[in-house]
Amino acid sequence: WRLDDCVDRLTVHVADVSNCDQLFRTVNACRPQTIFHLATERGIADGQRMRYVQTTVLGAANLVEVLRRQSSCRLIVAGSSLEYGPCDEPISESNPLTPHTLHGAVKAAASVLFSQAAQQDNLEISQLRLFHVYGPWESGHRFLPTVIRAGLNDQSVSLAAGQSRRDWICVL
Repeated sequence: WRLDDCVDRLTVHVADVSNCDQLFRTVNACRPQTIFHLATERGIADGQRMRYVQTTVLGAANLVEVLRRQSSCRLIVAGSSLEYGPCDEPISESNPLTPHTLHGAVKAAASVLFSQAAQQDNLEISQLRLFHVYGPWESGHRFLPTVIRAGLNDQSVSLAAGQSRRDWICVL
């Protein structure tokens, strides 16, 4: 639905990242120079936890396999700040991955697969660990919509003690 206003200008190829054969056929059909891997499960109920693993970890392994078969294709992957887990100081890329959530754990597992494949097979894989992404489709319960709504309604908002620093990324 987020692409409804431009879908008529796109050639859409559909593949499930957890199905390696389907993914390979799709990538082989369109021969992209760059693949942006942004797929992730969100809001999974307890009984569907394996869907996180299938989409994220098996999806990562399948994308690596597809890259091994495709020459000159690069992969750009969206990871998560949750891969690092809680930290009392600014986080750098050299911080260890110590996730405390299922989402962080599967993203960290995928990160390790991507890093290993990039080193061992010399694949072009760039990983981005995104922190505080916001934009027009931001969920109403998140920080920025909550603060904006409170401001519009002349209400106060409970905030942290002010010790945290955040990097914000706007996606339009």
